[in-house]
Amino acid sequence: MALHLRPETSRLGIGITLAALIVMPALAKLKREEARRTNNAALAADAVQSATCAYLAVIALAGLALNALFHIAWFDSLAALVAIPFLLKEGRVAWQGKACGCC
Repeated sequence: MALHLRPETSRLGIGITLAALIVMPALAKLKREEARRTNNAALAADAVQSATCAYLAVIALAGLALNALFHIAWFDSLAALVAIPFLLKEGRVAWQGKACGCC
């Protein structure tokens, strides 16, 4: 740690991440349903982004919670590293213009 700073526990951060974990799957579901109903590809893609946000919230919440419980600073960084393969896969699929199959 270059500046000898350690991440602090953020109850607000945990709360916001928990809210995203609850809200984003429901939002993704509603967007998928509306995208199917209106045959709107852009809304279907946005539904996938909302679902991705929920997956990232799980990873972020795990890192925040583990850091809060055990006060081990590198848990946050480990959680971010866990997200990289998932984001690369999603980016590759989007770049190729493939549908996710969920919409």
